[in-house]
Amino acid sequence: MSEQVVDFGRYRLLPDQRLLVEGEIPVPLGGRAFDILMALVDRRSEVVSKDDLMRRVWGGQVVEDNTLAVHLSALRKALGDGKRYIGTVPGRGYQFVAPVEAVREAAAPSLEVASPGNLPRSGALLIGREAALAAVVSAIASAPLVTLAGPGGIGKTRLALAAGEQLAAEYTDGVWWVDLTAIGDPALVAGTVAQALGIQLGDAPPLPRLVAGLKGLRRLLILDNCEHVIAGVADLAVALREVGGVRLLATSLEPLSVAGELVQRLGPLAVPEASATALAAVSVPSVELFVARAQAAVQRFVLDDANVGAVVRMCRRLEGVPLALELAAVRAALLGANAMAQRLDGRLLELSSGRRDALPKHQTLRALLEWSHGLLSAAEQVVLRRLTVFAGGCTLEAAEAVVADAAVPDWQVAEHMASLIGKSLVIAERTAQGARYRLLETTRIFAAEQLEASGESASLAERHARYFTALFERANDAFERTPDSEWLQLYGSELDNVRVTLNFGLANTLYASIAIALAGTSANLFDRLGLQTEIRHYTDQAMAAVTEDTPRSTVALLLWRAATRRVNFDRLRALALAEQSAAIFLEVGDRQHRAAVLATVGAMQMMLGQRDTASATLHEAYGILSNAELPKSLMNAMVNLGNLCIVAKRPAEALPWYARTIELARSLKQLAVEGMALSNLAEAEFLLGRVDQAIAQLGEAIDCLRRLGRREYLAATLVSLAAILLLHGEVPAARPVAEEVFGIPGLGGSLLRLCLEEWALIAALEGHHVEAAQLTGFTGAAFMRSGEIRDPVPQQVYECLVCALKAELPPALFKACTAAGAQWTEEQAVAFAGEQLVSRRRQ
Repeated sequence: MSEQVVDFGRYRLLPDQRLLVEGEIPVPLGGRAFDILMALVDRRSEVVSKDDLMRRVWGGQVVEDNTLAVHLSALRKALGDGKRYIGTVPGRGYQFVAPVEAVREAAAPSLEVASPGNLPRSGALLIGREAALAAVVSAIASAPLVTLAGPGGIGKTRLALAAGEQLAAEYTDGVWWVDLTAIGDPALVAGTVAQALGIQLGDAPPLPRLVAGLKGLRRLLILDNCEHVIAGVADLAVALREVGGVRLLATSLEPLSVAGELVQRLGPLAVPEASATALAAVSVPSVELFVARAQAAVQRFVLDDANVGAVVRMCRRLEGVPLALELAAVRAALLGANAMAQRLDGRLLELSSGRRDALPKHQTLRALLEWSHGLLSAAEQVVLRRLTVFAGGCTLEAAEAVVADAAVPDWQVAEHMASLIGKSLVIAERTAQGARYRLLETTRIFAAEQLEASGESASLAERHARYFTALFERANDAFERTPDSEWLQLYGSELDNVRVTLNFGLANTLYASIAIALAGTSANLFDRLGLQTEIRHYTDQAMAAVTEDTPRSTVALLLWRAATRRVNFDRLRALALAEQSAAIFLEVGDRQHRAAVLATVGAMQMMLGQRDTASATLHEAYGILSNAELPKSLMNAMVNLGNLCIVAKRPAEALPWYARTIELARSLKQLAVEGMALSNLAEAEFLLGRVDQAIAQLGEAIDCLRRLGRREYLAATLVSLAAILLLHGEVPAARPVAEEVFGIPGLGGSLLRLCLEEWALIAALEGHHVEAAQLTGFTGAAFMRSGEIRDPVPQQVYECLVCALKAELPPALFKACTAAGAQWTEEQAVAFAGEQLVSRRRQ
């Protein structure tokens, strides 16, 4: 029987078989991508419009606008240098641009490898493994034994078969594949391999007879699924060293651990960014595999804007594990991606392929994990299930402290973890501080079920909570003397473990004391990671749980942290909390920490217009801190003494305070303090009439704070820059700065009011006086309600604004507009500014 064959470049297109072949290897193409290729090849002499392609490939179906682009991108990727074959004609459509070498009737080619051996044709897709395949092929050329190791379901068998297919021509006596899944005794390995190779054993011992039968031959042996008979495979590998022409490729959860072994670790496929679009996600290996498997199940499945979010969530949730992706993809094709994503969390381990040709252990994720778990020793099973108590991974120190008990001494924990790493059940990840250990999500869920069944969950949760409470007591002590960047490197990775501990303590009255202590000691972690809203939530809950038995120093620290988190939103409440904290530190005799709190108290008193009280408070704090070992608190006191000079309209006196703060901040690598001190110094320079110097210093401060990534500090500095530019008459330069501030997420409190006031001034200077007056009414009323005062530079902005409005609006209209704005909520004011002012393009 013959069929039409189209040859182009290094490819052959077989329309009847719906097959594209490169050399002798099928090119994996989704059904829609193949239809697009056929449509372009059929009309290769002309440009095919987008509408024509949509009608040809999707008929009358209604699909998203970018659907065609997504499948064209996949087709071009499958063709390698895709633009060499498919061109885009702007405004007209697409054209097949490669020369067609022949269109002929020919016998359908056989795709079977002609060389001897029993290598099965997997027919499965190999996606995202190009580099891994090249590495395995190279390793086989350089070592007699290569072990492809990795977790279950990661794609070891598929990669080994692909390597065998690629190397088939090099082994004159064939590539031979032996699946060891069915045997349970290591002693049976040699006999099983001999039987697969057709070597008659008779009554001879299997291993020597097998070795003798392989001498003088050039063969590649692929031994699949070795982990449960690893001793027998290791013996075979050692014996085969004397057979020079034979190479051995083994797949296993763990290495064989014999001399001369070259181990190739196989990890998960790359996953997309959480916000990836369909066009960006389709070329990410995990998504590419997901889509291909879904289309194999249901040809009409399309990745588009409607389902890309769900597909991306599933690929990330399944962490790029190929088996899990394929099982989920089949369900998604049948149920719809969005519906499947909603079901996934509760049924992760129940995913089933329904494929009859799959090994029993690969038919569900649970079966695969049960297989792997059953190969562990009793102690290894204990360690594995106990590791699930950690969130976001752990250090070896943490594992030894939490996992160990009388049954598994701490010195054995490291030994068992090393074994679990070797078996690909625990992942070791290198960081700047050393190794961290975690479980893949599928493994973690299964092992957590084992922990629950063991009855150890409650005791493990308590041990976990007590460890991290103690860890952050040490972290809090070290915070003042450690640069933020170094401190975050040491403790930043523990955020999820801290969250778990806080939630555990707050949900269990018996362990509330743990949450109360940790909420105070971990607050700096949340703050340095920009999670102010979250730690405010935890400190509020922890304060509600305080009892008469709570240690007073713990209460004082918690009140201090709660006050600090409210400075920009509710200064009256923040001041009350901070003053209460300082009083308790005095009560317990902790003079240094009381001084640290007073540096914050003085700042809030100043912001609320209590200038004389603030001066006394800040000088008291500075007097103690200048002789203490709390350098970060000392910088806080100094910068606020400088700010006090600004508020008192003595900017020249502020300069030495800021200079000393910047010097100390630089010595401690405190970018946030350095940036804010530079910003404050710039305001002082502006008030002294040195405008150009002020703007230059603000630019330096902004560069510093952008590197740090602290949004609230950056927002304050940008507000200062916008104010100075406006007061200097540079409205076009001020507008993009104000736009950036307005776009910063989570902006609130005094910073938001100052930003809106600057937008009101921009509107007034651009001739939109009514809108400016309404917004001024809101900001004025909001400042009155908060009890706060404006610093000198923002005060100049406000005065300039009011002056400009009164010059242009009749008194009655000005009063009516400001009265209307005074009634707005913060949300209404933000919406008004965004719709009426920020979005208005410059004329």
